[in-house]
Amino acid sequence: MNIRVSSFWSIFFLFVLATALACGSSSGDGAPSQDTGNGTDFSIGFGDSTSYDIPANTDTNVGDTAQGTDGASGVDATGAQSIPSAEMVLKIVSPTAHPYGTFASTTGFLTGIVTGVPDTITWQTQTGATGTAEGLPFWKTSPIPLNVGDNLITVTAVRGTEVQTDSIALTVNPGFKFGSPLRAKPDVLFVGQTVNVVFAINADLYVNYVENSLELIEVDANGNALSAGVSMSDNGDISSGDEIAGDAIYGARLELSGDLPGRRFFRVRIQVKNGPGVVISYSEILPVDVFHTVPVSECQQIVELHTQAKNAYIGAVDAAGQSGAVQQALAVVQGSPNVAESGVSVNGHGVWVRYHSGLLGALSLSPEGYRGAPSESSNDGEISQTSGALLNNVYVGTRNALLLSPYANELAAEDENNAISQLFAEVECPPYIVDGPLQNNAANLNRFQEMSQYGVVSITSHGDTYFGDLSAESKSEYNWFHKGSQELIWTGEAIDCQAFNKQVGNTCTSDEACGAGSRCSIQSLAFGEPQGICVDYTQADLRAGRVVFGADRYGILPTFVRYHARTPFPSSVVYLGACRSIWNGSMAAAFFGAGARTIVGYSNYISNEFAATRGTEFFDRLIRPSEQTGKTMLSGQAHLELPDPQNADSFFRLVGAENLDASRSDLINPSFELGSSSGWFRQGDGRIISKLGDAVPVSGKFMGILSTGLGYTKDTGELSQAFCIPAGRTKMTVWWRFYSEEFLEWCGTQFQDTFQVDMETSTGNLKTVDVAVDDLCPQAQCLQCQGLHPLELSDVHFEEGEVWRMQYWARTELSLVGTGLPGGPPVTIRLYATDVGDSIYDSAILIDDIKIE
Repeated sequence: MNIRVSSFWSIFFLFVLATALACGSSSGDGAPSQDTGNGTDFSIGFGDSTSYDIPANTDTNVGDTAQGTDGASGVDATGAQSIPSAEMVLKIVSPTAHPYGTFASTTGFLTGIVTGVPDTITWQTQTGATGTAEGLPFWKTSPIPLNVGDNLITVTAVRGTEVQTDSIALTVNPGFKFGSPLRAKPDVLFVGQTVNVVFAINADLYVNYVENSLELIEVDANGNALSAGVSMSDNGDISSGDEIAGDAIYGARLELSGDLPGRRFFRVRIQVKNGPGVVISYSEILPVDVFHTVPVSECQQIVELHTQAKNAYIGAVDAAGQSGAVQQALAVVQGSPNVAESGVSVNGHGVWVRYHSGLLGALSLSPEGYRGAPSESSNDGEISQTSGALLNNVYVGTRNALLLSPYANELAAEDENNAISQLFAEVECPPYIVDGPLQNNAANLNRFQEMSQYGVVSITSHGDTYFGDLSAESKSEYNWFHKGSQELIWTGEAIDCQAFNKQVGNTCTSDEACGAGSRCSIQSLAFGEPQGICVDYTQADLRAGRVVFGADRYGILPTFVRYHARTPFPSSVVYLGACRSIWNGSMAAAFFGAGARTIVGYSNYISNEFAATRGTEFFDRLIRPSEQTGKTMLSGQAHLELPDPQNADSFFRLVGAENLDASRSDLINPSFELGSSSGWFRQGDGRIISKLGDAVPVSGKFMGILSTGLGYTKDTGELSQAFCIPAGRTKMTVWWRFYSEEFLEWCGTQFQDTFQVDMETSTGNLKTVDVAVDDLCPQAQCLQCQGLHPLELSDVHFEEGEVWRMQYWARTELSLVGTGLPGGPPVTIRLYATDVGDSIYDSAILIDDIKIE
């Protein structure tokens, strides 16, 4: 079969790929769309510091797609060429990049990405149906016949004797699809733990289901039921696992015990109307992992062995040369009885280890001046572009940037994140909010876990490729989607073996109480305050083969990116300033599959000087408007495919969209139609929902909700965004609707929750909305009551019971004429609730359809 780019695929890719990854991934503070307290984002609405945005879904006969970035289309594959690679990487991207997904049709396609030039790409189902895929580097299968229920599809790329595969289990429910994947909180247990796990799923994408018919069931790896169902509710009863009544997000609480290491599997079944009767539909399968903790003694033994091996390398390099010194390090490792497998990076000089316990290790043996060990030879050859014609641009979905500099002390002036940070500070519009550079230990695992919350991610670090010759059985145990060498990037988090001495599952109220690498999973309220347990993701990631031990710090592998992208990357641009960060494309494929749209990095070993120059130049061209044209460059124009003068076979490489535009300055996601808070900075209890009882958005499918503390959070909600108002705009409008337990009983009292919308500028604030309870209470209720809008008894209740609401949505308009804001410097819009007088009676405000006209 000749692999080629078809014109049909170009059109299809334009439609699907921009949106497919926004459809939610399976299985981050300071992250832009996350809580800084215990609030929650849309859909799953879990009240801890991990956000669970679930964007919109719509089904077509070509796959599951979701609403893309406002006004943006996908990566255009017209004229695309292959990505030369000494080793192929194959990755399924749509309908999801995760191992489990759902589909609403009995015929569909898979799409994905491949590096290298395969002779063939084929697919096969468990029933024996087969077919081919076309396109480089972005491929699409021929139509795949699917059965109602569970289907296993395997895609295979062959190049000579090299074979790479990727698989997906698709659950087909004709005419029905859940609004989000099933989530569990926490989704990791340790042996000996007994934990109340909260499960939740959104059922409001289709309206043809029977309300309150959802059941959570435990299943085997093939989806067969192992237990009777547990009813899921949407009644706002926190004790049963639900946070807000009537939002179509169903929850259940289930006590699980970590008796043995392994995986437990869960899914949801639901009754769907089918003519006069009903049929049963199912969610995708959700794995919940159970791991042994990591003993302090084993951690210490690993660090000691790695230190000995690295010292052996250092001691031998002058006399034995680079290759000989690497072999000395390998010999030290192989002499340990704790080592099951070990080896050297393919065509490289890193050393990798798999221990009998299943833990992984790697050594970065980097001569001074390089971001990885230099290669003596390479067969990579010249690198070609990954996408061609620039039709509709892909816009970065949020103006928040994360700059991670794990080796800031070592790189010093050659750390390009310093110049990139200064660049963002100098450019007024677009107004990026920058976290960093986070240097040395500050670039820890927690911050790497948060990457998917950012529109720009820049990492300056060391890297290499490892585990190429690891046994196929071991790679399968780690559930790696790529079965060859794994690209690795080192973090700034130092290995602290004593941290494994702490008891897993300690109680907490915030991430800060849990320590490095852990998260606080809020599950209940105690005396009105959020309560949760600490989930040690460092230990879980080490056991799962997503994080490896170095000599003194941790490194991340591609599956770390996939697992921790609990929200899709918002069409992000990702810079991987490390050696071999795009050697075979396994790391880039993980980022791309998780929603990032442009990934740039290096094909082999590079000098610090080269990386500092190329990385700085790329962002300068991408972000800073030209003095001649006043415009910035698209990603493909900003990227210059040049070799490192000190390493002629090492190139600055781009994978993904060449038509990504990072210059957008206006309001992003103004009506929340991405189905998430992407573009917005969220504090406290701010969420994106599709309904609240019988209340639906003013337009579109989604709306925002701010509260004084619903569900597991007691922090008041706020959404804010810095942006530049285009010249010629004359007004801003916003729709809102106030709900409160303080109506009518507490009118005229000190209980005066408020809703406010401010436009903040460098010279002061413009107040758009400023209302309190008494402004809305009927005039007959108290002397100061204004009765601005009629109230009615709501069909939903909050924690304390009866809720009244505005009878209709209200539209408020702010004139921009004479303000000097259109065409001027950045402004910040803030929408927020305040809790005045008490923290017992809750209020919530729906917001929608914000426009700058």
